[in-house]
Amino acid sequence: MNYPLTRSVPAESGAFAELADLVEHALAHAGWARRDALRLTLVLEELFTNTLKYGGGSAHPVTVELAAHGPHSFVVRYEDGALRFDPFASPTSPETSVKQQRVGGLGLALVQRMVEAPQHAWTGTGNRITFRFAASPQ
Repeated sequence: MNYPLTRSVPAESGAFAELADLVEHALAHAGWARRDALRLTLVLEELFTNTLKYGGGSAHPVTVELAAHGPHSFVVRYEDGALRFDPFASPTSPETSVKQQRVGGLGLALVQRMVEAPQHAWTGTGNRITFRFAASPQ
C-alpha cells in the first residue's frame, strides 16, 4: 500500500463512514489489531463531530491523511474548513477522572489521551490537526 492515504469528504452528516472505511482498510493492511482501528476511528469521529457541531457550517471538505510512521504508528493529519479551534489548547491531566471533567469536554479529553505529539495550526481557511497514533501493546 502506498502512503500517505488521503480521503476528503463533505463536512456533513453521513460522510464520516468514508473516513472510517479509510482507517479500517489502512490499519488492516498494516497488520494492526481491529481494536486499534476502532480507537483511531473514535478519535477521528470526535474531531469530525466537533467540526459539524461547532465549526460554523463550513462548505469546505474534511480531509484525513494517514502516513505510516514505522511499523507501529501512523502520522494522522485532519483538516477542516471550520472556525479556528485547537482541541489541544486546554490539556487534561491523566489523573482527572471522568466525573471531574467539565460537561462538553469529555470527547476532547479522550482524544488528548489517545494520541501522541498533537499539533494544531490555523491554515487561514481552517484547522490542521496533526498527531501520531500508535498501536496498542500486544
